[in-house]
Amino acid sequence: MATTTKQTPQEVHSGQEHAVKNARSEIKARALRVGNSVRVARRALSNWRKTRQLKKYSFMKQWLYEVFKVAEVTRPSKTKASMYKLLGPDGKLLDRWFIRQDLLKIDRGRG
Repeated sequence: MATTTKQTPQEVHSGQEHAVKNARSEIKARALRVGNSVRVARRALSNWRKTRQLKKYSFMKQWLYEVFKVAEVTRPSKTKASMYKLLGPDGKLLDRWFIRQDLLKIDRGRG
């Protein structure tokens, strides 16, 4: 089994806590490219947030069933993250932009 720190727990806890911090700082969500298939988080949709209470609906799936394609990507700046424009399952462009944390990249080859 591969570990993030490449060390056993005994080695980490024997005075090398900095290894854990360094390993965690290297974990990042990979950027999406035009043409990638993604799912959208339910929390990203304002109509879902307004009508649901998290306690009552915590058993619901966190991601939409529909698969979208990335149509356009903006470049990040110092103050703004990359934004993503999506094509819907019907091939129409969605009228809003999404941030990376609201998108889940899926591999279309996994059935």
